[in-house]
Amino acid sequence: MAPQAQAQTAPPNDNLSDAFYLHASSLTATQSNTAGTKQTGEPDHNDSPADASVWYQWTAPENLRVTLTLENSKFDTLLAVYTGASIASLTPVASDDDSGGDLTSAVTFNALSGSDYHIAVAGYDGDAGEIAMKWTTVPATAEPPKIVQQPESRAFVAGQTAAFNVVATSASKLTYQWTRNRVALAGATVISEPATLEIGASPNLISRNKFRDADTGSGPVAQGRAPTRGKDAIIPVSSGALGVQVFSNFDSGAERGEPMHAGQAAGSSRWFTLKPEEDGQMVLDTIGSSIDTVLAVYEGSGLANLRLVKSDDNGAPDGIRSRLSFTATTGTEYQVVVDGVAGQQGTINLNWVLLVPFTLEKPTVANGEIRITIQAKPNVVYTTQVTSDLINWTTFSTDQSTAGGELVVKDAIPAGQATRLYRVVILP
Repeated sequence: MAPQAQAQTAPPNDNLSDAFYLHASSLTATQSNTAGTKQTGEPDHNDSPADASVWYQWTAPENLRVTLTLENSKFDTLLAVYTGASIASLTPVASDDDSGGDLTSAVTFNALSGSDYHIAVAGYDGDAGEIAMKWTTVPATAEPPKIVQQPESRAFVAGQTAAFNVVATSASKLTYQWTRNRVALAGATVISEPATLEIGASPNLISRNKFRDADTGSGPVAQGRAPTRGKDAIIPVSSGALGVQVFSNFDSGAERGEPMHAGQAAGSSRWFTLKPEEDGQMVLDTIGSSIDTVLAVYEGSGLANLRLVKSDDNGAPDGIRSRLSFTATTGTEYQVVVDGVAGQQGTINLNWVLLVPFTLEKPTVANGEIRITIQAKPNVVYTTQVTSDLINWTTFSTDQSTAGGELVVKDAIPAGQATRLYRVVILP
């Protein structure tokens, strides 16, 4: 008898209208979201690709500060809290992707006496498994403060003052306390969402923890919450220009299904997308990083469809950091990932340059000068070097053409030197 596939039954609280009611002010519970679905019009929880959701409902008996964590759940979770009695009327209160550790979620929010809340637990990109939910509350003697504008992750140019802003409302005087790398000062009564500081050329181009992170732009966004930076934030790479991004992989993780990079298991990876504007040789390294890194470049979309272009573990001159190069094609989106060996976390310097071919014409001699003509690319710095023995090279000219085209380098003919050889290089 041939085996037959059996359809799985959706969880009983698959829809918001069938949400399980939570009566207790603290609890520990388990459930599965396997075979869960996404309702028509259901938002992307935490502004992330959400599916396989289950719903819960709770009414605050008094003003409370609520902490809900999915730590120890067996899949990549998303968690969101709303007010509103239907899908169409949902108003976001709090949401999270990975603050619970190991790709699980956690939120803390301020609940007002008599208010009804709906809680959605979903799988990132449809992931599913066993949910481990822990729910605790503490009394609030007055209406607790509420953050209405969350700090936003940004990149800053080196030397620029980095500023983060948060706005909260309260019936009483407020003081603000900031944390770094999740080390919090004592006494905070309300905690904002985390913001990431990076050093780079553009404030909107920052690394991402997950390859699959995307800013879909659909669904309601929690009050004061900045949209998730997505895969559409692509770093363009022009010829000859040096690119640098300085960031931390603290609190980063690895996705389920993420490949090994340079023979090392993924542990605390960060992702970028680089898009060359010309054909050429792309050179990347992590020189200057504080940890032992691995570096890899892929093509394709979706973890299952990634095609390895090049990877490296210890190719930098120090034998610890990473360095690689590959032939890059104009307009191709290259997915670049940096990770720490064995999950190391720290400050990472990602450096890149696109080297493009150029034409060097035969030198000419006129009026006691040697003239070297370069068919230059716009804004590329060309270094002209000279030698008499092909061993010891000396730089005598560094030139750049903003518009490109013919670039002429002149050198006076020295008296009494029989052999004088030249080369032009683009130095990363």
